[in-house]
Amino acid sequence: MERRLDRRFHMSVPAYFMWKTPGAGEQTGTGTTRDISLRGAFVFTDRCPPRGTLVQLKVLLGPELGDPGLVMKAKARVVRVERVSSSEFSNGFAVFTKKYVLESRSD
Repeated sequence: MERRLDRRFHMSVPAYFMWKTPGAGEQTGTGTTRDISLRGAFVFTDRCPPRGTLVQLKVLLGPELGDPGLVMKAKARVVRVERVSSSEFSNGFAVFTKKYVLESRSD
């Protein structure tokens, strides 16, 4: 049974993320999205933040939406970490967000 509230859009675009861990400080990672909705996303990556972690997420939406400079920025909570198989990465994580901002890269 589908429990998602929002429609997911399959989009493979670059994603950058940052989180903080006690003792290790600021951690960063990069990946590629599998899908995006109004309240979340799934990111393929080899460097996953732990479940429950708050991340700063930046997704380069531009080319997929016809604007090469469009960026989505969000504070999101990691709700799931998975071992997955993609052409580039062997792990991934899902995030939930209540709020995001769309910006032009020139801002």
